[in-house]
Amino acid sequence: MQKIILLTRDRIEVREGEESNASSSNKIKSIIAELEGKGFNLMLHKTIDVVRDEEKVINALKRFISSEYDFIVFMSVSAVRFIIDAIHASGLEPSILNDRCYVIAVGPSTRDELVKSGVRVDLIPPRYSSYGLIELFRSIKDDPRHGGKVRVFIPRSREASTLLADALTSLGFRVDEEHIYRVVPSRHDGWKKVAEYIANGSLHHIIFTSSSSVNAFFTIINEYSKDDAVDAILKNGTRIVAIGPLTADTLRAYGLNPYVADEHTVQGTLELLLKIVEDVEDNP
Repeated sequence: MQKIILLTRDRIEVREGEESNASSSNKIKSIIAELEGKGFNLMLHKTIDVVRDEEKVINALKRFISSEYDFIVFMSVSAVRFIIDAIHASGLEPSILNDRCYVIAVGPSTRDELVKSGVRVDLIPPRYSSYGLIELFRSIKDDPRHGGKVRVFIPRSREASTLLADALTSLGFRVDEEHIYRVVPSRHDGWKKVAEYIANGSLHHIIFTSSSSVNAFFTIINEYSKDDAVDAILKNGTRIVAIGPLTADTLRAYGLNPYVADEHTVQGTLELLLKIVEDVEDNP
């Protein structure tokens, strides 16, 4: 029987060229090779589609230009791409972001997308999540260099949690969000194979990379499964890895008890998974 590791993405995006990214790429390849050497097959599985809201994207750019924000926060690669596209379509340059405020990226992939687009990233949190951003803004509040800077703009998905905006508001920041895209379950034939792996017990591990991927997974998989997917996962002892605390909270709401990566990146989840596999080997 196959031993499947399911990663809820259709690709692993690691940019080549910069030393840190090349190192990350090599590390990911090394981990995957180790897992394959232990008899596992890594299956990339697309769970969500991103649907751009053209009107909201245009409104977001107009809102940003017409207001005096101190910070703009990018929570995803998709948000970067949509805003940068709108900037180009308006005949402007991406550097307008740096000209008007501090640019903050939630994590390395989002930062890299901004840099590739010609935008300087001023700040990135120590933990690549909403919780990390809350920590970052708490330090900003206490930093005299940022005295009086309170206006924050966040272009993001409609399905996003209010955790960040609520926390920043409680810290005294004035937060505006613009929901510039939607995240919807991705429907394709690959779900049949996943349901088969769950049914026959060959799905040993699942890595969830966002709360949206969790909700999409359980929305769709039960359409293909004879039995409830959560019950089958629990019965089979399938181990679940969450990329970060918000994703973990979403999984717990389904009755699952995930492992949570310390570093909230795909590399971080794979490193944790390798450790889990090695621990199981040492303590069968």
